[in-house]
Amino acid sequence: MNYARFMNRSPKAMSPAIRKFHRWFAVAFLLFVVFTTVAMAQPEPMAWAAYVPLAPLGLLSLSGIFLLVRPLMEKRSKQNAPIRT
Repeated sequence: MNYARFMNRSPKAMSPAIRKFHRWFAVAFLLFVVFTTVAMAQPEPMAWAAYVPLAPLGLLSLSGIFLLVRPLMEKRSKQNAPIRT
């Protein structure tokens, strides 16, 4: 899929792709948290390891907010739509 075609899709059409992205990044986040836990349990923990899960957490937050807000915005737009007679 090329970038221009992907960016011209409506939010409703992008939802399955974002849901799949969210699911896979949840798995990656879990692996990063396990890595961080093991790294911090070492006798001399690596200080930078504590920051490893923050990037996937940020992406999960953004995609989760999108997945939460999209249905609410659709419901609101249907309620505010003019009534056709």
